[in-house]
Amino acid sequence: MKDSALSIFSLSALLGVALILSSCGLLSEGAGGSAPPEPQSFSFDGVKLIRPDISDGSDQRTMQQNSYSVSGSSRVLLRFEAFLSKTNTISMANGRKVTVSITTDGSIDPATVQTALLLCPVLTNWMMLATWYKAYPMGNSGTWRSAGGDYDSVGCIAANAHTTNTFQFDVTPWVVSEVIGRNQNLGLILVTHSSSVINILGDQDPSNSPRIGWLKAQ
Repeated sequence: MKDSALSIFSLSALLGVALILSSCGLLSEGAGGSAPPEPQSFSFDGVKLIRPDISDGSDQRTMQQNSYSVSGSSRVLLRFEAFLSKTNTISMANGRKVTVSITTDGSIDPATVQTALLLCPVLTNWMMLATWYKAYPMGNSGTWRSAGGDYDSVGCIAANAHTTNTFQFDVTPWVVSEVIGRNQNLGLILVTHSSSVINILGDQDPSNSPRIGWLKAQ
């Protein structure tokens, strides 16, 4: 009886210690006793449609919309304005990635979207008053070098994965070389060179706005 009582007492004591460690954050499911990396996800707060037939940069059709069209004559600029202040939270350990999520309206076959929709690094600073011909409206210095936006065509990427109509783009190389490496955030642009018109859900969509995400550094 004494041995049985002692065993029960020991088990209770061990459970008590485990509960204390857990409540203090010292016991977790992560390797080495550290908490699992926390996912971070942010909506792009700079989302701007540019088209050759819209010359007014303040045209309401080009911003704060539920959806936008990407085509040969319609592109969407994207920028997470606070990105530079967040880079110290990005974990690159164990091959972790920074990804951009774009959701379409489902009107185009996902296989076509994955081939046709490209996300490219922007090369010129721009404002929310940008148009097809101007990165910003002040003087000749604001004119894009190429109509439709200056972007790195070599750095364009297609989605590497998708679930239903949400497509994931691995932007880690851009983040490492430009945002972190050069401490500049010129943003990205969605383009397509196909004949398809791809409708993406916009910044005002409550559930599927364009987003950027990563795992938080511990």
